[in-house]
Amino acid sequence: AQDSTALIVFHKGSIVAESYWDGWNLHTTGIIHSAHKTISAALFGIMQDQGLAHRDDFVTSHLGADWAGNQVSAAQEAAIRIRHLQTHTSGLGEQLLLGRLTYLGAPDTLWEYNTLAYRKMNEIIQARSPQGDYHDYATANLYDPIGMNDAGDDGTHSSFQSGRDMARFGLMVLANGSWDGTGIIEDKSYLD
Repeated sequence: AQDSTALIVFHKGSIVAESYWDGWNLHTTGIIHSAHKTISAALFGIMQDQGLAHRDDFVTSHLGADWAGNQVSAAQEAAIRIRHLQTHTSGLGEQLLLGRLTYLGAPDTLWEYNTLAYRKMNEIIQARSPQGDYHDYATANLYDPIGMNDAGDDGTHSSFQSGRDMARFGLMVLANGSWDGTGIIEDKSYLD
C-alpha cells in the first residue's frame, strides 16, 4: 500500500527481513483502520470461548433496544445476530459521516461493508468484558499473551499497532489461534 511504513518477512516463525521508513522504527505504532475488525473478531472469539457471549446471540440481548438508532425499527433490529455484524450481513447500511445506521434488508439477505455495524460488536465486547473495558480486555486476553507490547486502542473504534504487533497477531492466526503452544482462541472452528 502507498502509505506503508514497515515491512517484516517471517519464515517458519522467525524474522528474516525487517525494514522501516518515513520515521518509523520497531516500536512506532499507527492506526490500523479496518484491520481493527480482525483484532475485534479475535477478541470476540476469545470472549465466546469464555462463555461471555456467542456469535449466534441476538445483538439486542447484549446492547438492549434501540442499539441501531432511530432509522431501524425495533423488529428489524431484533432479528440481527452478532454473526451478522461480523460478516457484514446484518442488512444494515451506514451513513458513516452522520454516524447513522439504516435498514436495507433482512439479515443474511445481502452483504454490505459496514464499519458502524461492526463497531457494535466492539460495544458488546466492552459490555460483556469482566474488566468492564474493551482495552483492558484486549490487553489481558490478546495483547499481553502474544507479546503485542506496543499495541493499543481507543476503546471501541480503532487500534494502533507496531509492525511487530501485527506480525505477532498474524502468526497467532496462522497457528490456528495459538501462541507458543498456548491456545488463545480455543474454538478452532471459529477461525474457519
